[in-house]
Amino acid sequence: MNQYKFKACLIASDGDSVTDFSGKNTPDEVNELLCDMGSRWHFYPFAFVISETTKKVKITNTAFPECVGWHIDKVKEHIKNNQDFAEWYLSQ
Repeated sequence: MNQYKFKACLIASDGDSVTDFSGKNTPDEVNELLCDMGSRWHFYPFAFVISETTKKVKITNTAFPECVGWHIDKVKEHIKNNQDFAEWYLSQ
């Protein structure tokens, strides 16, 4: 049995974040829930699947694919430091 659990971390363009879907057994399980969530977390548009243990990104469906494998704190800082790009991306 997999010892790791996974959850979603949703991040706003200013680096603020919320988590959801905690305790799932696989990254794909969380990703499917993210795909079906609609506008539930409208103000946190950048979604990442992370390990609850290591806090590292496993999957992202966002404009920041380079963040796979990064610690979530580094991802938040990266988005915050690239806020102009994040806001431009969301306006498209």
